[in-house]
Amino acid sequence: MPRSVATVCDTVAARWRATGRAEVRLADTTVQVTSDTSAQSGCIVLATAPQGIDSTRWISLYWAANEPPGWTDLPQYDADGPDGGGRTMEHDGVRCQVDLTQDGGDDSDSTYVPSPAIGETTFCWLRSGGTR
Repeated sequence: MPRSVATVCDTVAARWRATGRAEVRLADTTVQVTSDTSAQSGCIVLATAPQGIDSTRWISLYWAANEPPGWTDLPQYDADGPDGGGRTMEHDGVRCQVDLTQDGGDDSDSTYVPSPAIGETTFCWLRSGGTR
């Protein structure tokens, strides 16, 4: 695993763990990603907070900013919906696909109370030609 890729996953996982509210798994894996035609080898962080997290903890997460410093959003791979969304970010040849899940509610039921649970999956890999 290239150090530049592993460092991002380690940091993402550490910030989720620091919330004190999340279950976090970190692993090396191979994934078919939106932005590339072939499967990519990299690392993945699976974070879930069944009871949600407050805004103070939220802003401490790695991907909480719309565009974290040094990272460029690749908007052609973005997706958004009431139950979450996804985006692909790039920095120095490292790409990360970040998918967020949440309970978006039920527009047809005014009494529906959404679950506070949230989840984030981050998969990072070294784009061809990126730095190790």
